[in-house]
Amino acid sequence: MSIIPFSNEIINTISQSVFDFLIPTQNKAVFDEHVVNEYTLGKSFEIMNQQVFGRYLEHLDAAFFTSTERKSNYTIKQKRSRQLMTIVGPLFFTRRQYQHKISKKFFYFIDTLLQIDPYQRLSNTLKFEVLKSVTQLSYQKTALRFGISKSGVWKLVRSFAGCSFSPPDFIGKREIPLLYVQADECYAALQTHTHADKKSNRIIVEQVLIHEGLIPTGTKKRNKLVNKTLFTRNLNESSHRFYKRLNDWIQRNYAYDSLYFYGDGAAWIKKCARSIGATFILDLFHTKQAIHRITKDAEMRSVLSHCIHKNDYDLFVQTLITLQLSIRLATKSQIQSMKYVVSNWGHIQLNFSLPRSVGCSQEGINFHYFASRLTTFPKGWSLENLRTISGLITLVTNAHTFSHLQHLLSPSTNTLDSAITVCPNTPEIKHYITIETLSENHQYYRQAISHIQSFKTS
Repeated sequence: MSIIPFSNEIINTISQSVFDFLIPTQNKAVFDEHVVNEYTLGKSFEIMNQQVFGRYLEHLDAAFFTSTERKSNYTIKQKRSRQLMTIVGPLFFTRRQYQHKISKKFFYFIDTLLQIDPYQRLSNTLKFEVLKSVTQLSYQKTALRFGISKSGVWKLVRSFAGCSFSPPDFIGKREIPLLYVQADECYAALQTHTHADKKSNRIIVEQVLIHEGLIPTGTKKRNKLVNKTLFTRNLNESSHRFYKRLNDWIQRNYAYDSLYFYGDGAAWIKKCARSIGATFILDLFHTKQAIHRITKDAEMRSVLSHCIHKNDYDLFVQTLITLQLSIRLATKSQIQSMKYVVSNWGHIQLNFSLPRSVGCSQEGINFHYFASRLTTFPKGWSLENLRTISGLITLVTNAHTFSHLQHLLSPSTNTLDSAITVCPNTPEIKHYITIETLSENHQYYRQAISHIQSFKTS
């Protein structure tokens, strides 16, 4: 089969589509306002992308139809049309249904290449983009962005309820002297009450982040976490199982000498630190926050902060006594903040006494990635979608686990492996399978041309 003529036909198709949309009649003036109108051009290219993509898929089906492998093993049952929503818009194409001569099983070659299941309406690439979008935008804004319905976005998110969003392991175990863990939580509102007394409808969304230290970004006082990996609890996962999953992942991927665990001192954070055998350190952000809540006097704040930095516990307590005598009635917030610092004094001092302590940035990560989506505006979440979106946030945030989200989209049938199994002796079909255009990038036809032209004529 000749590959080069096929690429030339694709080039001709693209060229013809450009002329059909941009210059629909021979009498069209080159400098007509219609030709240079950005809105018109944008819509024309959008429609052109859809038609060229559909035409390209039909050419692939025709190539398999004329192949020796197909003639030897498959008969044609019928031709059927299909509509698929993609990132370039709705896609309409016609493909053949094949039937194996011996097993009598039916087979759609194009569906196999696209890795789509029967009755699937959204392409896997579109699903991937929608799932990324819902980690930052509402269902409605995501639906408008991709031209699908709000209920379609909701159903897609709900279809992943119960999935495990654990990041994949590294390639090989990493040996480092110090491993850092930091944790925080946000409180999200549910549509139903979480307790029998029906007084609360809020639930904790736990976040644990693992990293290997800091590197400067070049900007003043700005650092970057090395190999950060974010975790959160899955749906119906108990705290004990969450801690165990976290510890198992650390043991599989790291060999370390010391493990530092930073947090705000919440009960679940201290329990998590004990479960993974880490040294708990109270982060300085919440320490400073407590000092500011104790008093508004700048001089008094300076004295209390100095006591903490110099580990002068006696002077700190004496200053608190003096402060209490100076005010007639301490507020509940002031009393709680005093107890908070005093009861965690030892954990605070580890920030200064332990070697290579780097501090904690989890409060900022919580705000930018979790709180901004889950708690900033009044919402009422279902527990299933809350845990799903929290898990998606961890996959999108983790740089080395981002591609793991695509594995969750793998269909149960019609996989790429089955396509290779169906036509093992057809080299030109294997070439088509390796073409990157099946990822539905908006420049798919350019990639297709460059790939096809690189193949030798068989």
